[in-house]
Amino acid sequence: MKTATRITATGATRAAFSAVEVMVGALLLGLALIPIASGVISTGREAGFTESHLLARARALAILDAQEALGWAALATVGEAEQPLPIPAAAGTAPALPGAPGGELYQERLCAISLADGLVALSVDVGWTFAGDHGVADRSHVARAVRFVGRPDGSWLHRVPLPSRPASTAD
Repeated sequence: MKTATRITATGATRAAFSAVEVMVGALLLGLALIPIASGVISTGREAGFTESHLLARARALAILDAQEALGWAALATVGEAEQPLPIPAAAGTAPALPGAPGGELYQERLCAISLADGLVALSVDVGWTFAGDHGVADRSHVARAVRFVGRPDGSWLHRVPLPSRPASTAD
């Protein structure tokens, strides 16, 4: 009888030891997956873009909206060569890009180019570079927005008169 008791006790000990091994393995696997999951879930990225890029893109669109609101008269003198334009005051101030406490290089550029009779392409580049570790600059980033603006009368459309149709002879 003592032998049977020992076998049962040994089997129970092995089962308990296996349960502990499984629990420790699951814990280690969970600890290994937490940094990976948190890096994917809470990176502050939306569709692969950083918050800085989203703010810069919004700034570029605000500049285009402000320039377009100035009307056609502000664009009437634009030639066929790319012409830099001043940033409209109605666009507001540049955003503070997160992740760079005062160490970023920031630039805004608004250009216009005449494409056809009364059609102008507006292009905005918002560029920034964050200062990296040890004073070495990191990669440069650019958010670009383009908008085509036509004269209010729509005369940039090349309208070709349709050929006249022969009168119907079926009576």
